[in-house]
Amino acid sequence: MKRLLRLFRRILAALAVLAALAVACVWARARWFLPETEITVLRFERICEDPSGPDEISPDDFQEQLRDLSDCGYSTVTPEEIRRHLVWGSELPSRPVLILFAVPAADLVLESEDRAAAAPPSPFDTSSVEAILRDFEFTAVVALPSDGSIAEEPSARRTGEGGVPLLSWAEVAAAERRGTLSFAAAANAGADAAAVRAVLDRLASPRVLVSRDPAGSDGLRTLGKATGARFAFGTGSAPSRIGARTDPLAVPALPVVGGTHRFSVRLVQNAVTPDAFGELLVVHAAGPEIPFLVSVYNASGDQPTRLLTRILPAANHSQTSSIAIPAGLRFPVSVYFYDETGSVFYHRRDIPRNAVEKAQYYRPPVGLPDEEVEFEPL
Repeated sequence: MKRLLRLFRRILAALAVLAALAVACVWARARWFLPETEITVLRFERICEDPSGPDEISPDDFQEQLRDLSDCGYSTVTPEEIRRHLVWGSELPSRPVLILFAVPAADLVLESEDRAAAAPPSPFDTSSVEAILRDFEFTAVVALPSDGSIAEEPSARRTGEGGVPLLSWAEVAAAERRGTLSFAAAANAGADAAAVRAVLDRLASPRVLVSRDPAGSDGLRTLGKATGARFAFGTGSAPSRIGARTDPLAVPALPVVGGTHRFSVRLVQNAVTPDAFGELLVVHAAGPEIPFLVSVYNASGDQPTRLLTRILPAANHSQTSSIAIPAGLRFPVSVYFYDETGSVFYHRRDIPRNAVEKAQYYRPPVGLPDEEVEFEPL
């Protein structure tokens, strides 16, 4: 009997060693050999009706931006999921996106616990950002200031910059229980480490910092170490690359430019060769002047095909930009406008055949029939 007991103990010890080795191998792979994964981190400032500045986006525009992300196959991830990926190599979605909010406005959350428990409304509910996120099964992280502007209860609600009503700690706790929103600490230049740590200590979420300072700046790294943060998201200009060599205190987030954008888009047939069709004439008629990535698609059929992609430099509202369009169009043609990284959707214009204009000097190439299109001369 004693011999069997010793044998059993040896087997258990061997299994424990094998399990420890397996864990060590998984950890070592994540620590030294984990391949890089691109994660799009988007930092929004404020979602509000009647946006008046470059930091504000209307609920309808925000909804369309999330719809585009969903249609393009993106899935949101949380900081905790990213941490598990870095530490243990756990799988992430094929197209991960992390959404951040820099302003903890009160209208981010659902109006009541009763409404939050109800089934997601249909059609889409734009009464709060949390409702819009839920409709797409997305999550987001909201940064809380450490300056004492977060009241304990909604009845004592305080306001932030620009008079924006802010969330209360009671609403933060309720939102954490619902799960769509998690929370972080705002960590901009000059933030007090003890005050930031006090905010992180009250949260159920992983210890995360969100900053408008540049990603990887010395101040942000120092604050992250002093507060025990697992992640620090700073301002960047490209999607993040997450892998074995990632510094979790230097993760870039793309600031989303808001405002009300309007575009004038005209497709003009003026080509004189079989390889060309004409040009796309674009005027960015309103909104903050930023570069755009423009993609043109043949939209006919079940699966649209991309014809071309171009970067449209920032231009004033009276300037017309021209994009050469090759032959081979299949109408309708769809034109999409994104930020220059291709991450944030701003506008879509569908152009049917009868909306194509013909330049006065257009002549069909010899041997090629003129298209049967109703043209509006310039």
